[in-house]
Amino acid sequence: MRLIRTVMIAVVVAISIAGPLSTHGLASSKNAPSDNLPGRRVGAGVRQPDNACMEVTQTQVAIIPVSNLGVTAQAQPTLLFYVPAVNPERTLEFVLRDENDQEVYDKTVAATGEGGIIRLDLSEEVAVSLEPGKNYQWYFSVICNSSDRSQDISSYGWIRRVDTGVAVFSSPPTTDLLSTARSYAEAGMWLDALAELDSLRRTQPSNPAVSRLWEEWLLLPTLNLASVTQANPISSPFNQLMSRSQN
Repeated sequence: MRLIRTVMIAVVVAISIAGPLSTHGLASSKNAPSDNLPGRRVGAGVRQPDNACMEVTQTQVAIIPVSNLGVTAQAQPTLLFYVPAVNPERTLEFVLRDENDQEVYDKTVAATGEGGIIRLDLSEEVAVSLEPGKNYQWYFSVICNSSDRSQDISSYGWIRRVDTGVAVFSSPPTTDLLSTARSYAEAGMWLDALAELDSLRRTQPSNPAVSRLWEEWLLLPTLNLASVTQANPISSPFNQLMSRSQN
């Protein structure tokens, strides 16, 4: 996969929302980064993979804003991806690179055959620590044929960690995960907002408020991910899947 050189951008997290969160407020919010960076949220490849790789009617999707930039307050953020049912003989790969195009993290794991939202938690990777104010580019791939990487189904985008030493929250995060998710969303930190809400979907699958907010957020123009609103979480996080080397 050809890697794209990173470019410097400035992200200003301007807090202008006060009071309870509403999807209307988020839809028109100026908190979400407006910089449209090169990226691809919906997985695609140079060549069509064979039918034995994955469900050909679906593809993998990165759960990030349409700007291709996910803002986070975390040194080790969590990313979410929708993956269709992938043949367990195939592999999934995640690569993270810094502004100098140096590899920060690279992990390849065996697919499970289960389709849904997969959680990739960088807090479980001790060697990863994002620096505030810097851009990082990630690549997520379904490797259908390790001998012909042109068949990879890949998405790519960006992460930027913001400095929370300055006031960026109109409603500071609390111990309540739903309130915390809303605070992150108000601040335009969609990686963190979606990660918190994903945690609640896993621990409270029957909570209608959680399910409703997940669907409402994915339908916002900021995210525009209607195709995956009904996708269930995959039980095993990316980090806990069996590692698999690539020759």
